[in-house]
Amino acid sequence: VTGVQTCALPICKSLLMLLMAIANARQGIKTLFMSFEMNSNALEGRILNNYVGENLKAQHTDENGILDFQGYKKSYNDAKKEKGYKGIKDNLQLFVSKSNSAESVITKIEDAIKDERYEVIFIDYLQLLRFVGMDEWASIRALTSGLKNLAFRTNTLIVTGSQVSRSSTEKGLYLSDLFGGSTIEADTDIVIGLENFKERRQGEKAIINVKVMKNREGDICELKHTVDYSTGRMSYSD
Repeated sequence: VTGVQTCALPICKSLLMLLMAIANARQGIKTLFMSFEMNSNALEGRILNNYVGENLKAQHTDENGILDFQGYKKSYNDAKKEKGYKGIKDNLQLFVSKSNSAESVITKIEDAIKDERYEVIFIDYLQLLRFVGMDEWASIRALTSGLKNLAFRTNTLIVTGSQVSRSSTEKGLYLSDLFGGSTIEADTDIVIGLENFKERRQGEKAIINVKVMKNREGDICELKHTVDYSTGRMSYSD
């Protein structure tokens, strides 16, 4: 699918997009994940936990909070040697930066598509990027328009994350809750929102509502999912 897809959510935006990136990589699709708030170690840890299906650090930490570093490192290195994990990493490239230059990001994406033939690009997330001489709103308008143009010009799917109003978790999530919502809505083909059913106060799991808020080519729907934050996995929940 060519075009721009936005994940509009107050919770889980990085996790959801990373899960989508991993799923693409598992299928042999060349994927680039660009993060402007997380470091590479945190991303690598999430990918590994998702692959093995457990939180490796937690598995090697005793009841006093002391980490068995040698045991953890062995499990970590053993998992990285497995064929399935290597398959993910062969197709999933991470790009981490603290720069907020939108001009630079668009240039890097276009160069990466030409050089590495990426089919899907994930950007975490829109409001962290800014064009020189533009305020936040003008930057979002220019960025969504530029990404849409780039997606169609290069036949690439671009998936972005977007901030929403925190109060939307209490009254329901709508397109108008996106920061820069009108321009994001105009330039995207699909908008997906995530809603809390209730605040997660403790524990590793939460129930969220995955809500397709806009879909040019298909139905609008919503489905309840369970998120396991320890392993970075999501599953459909009846």
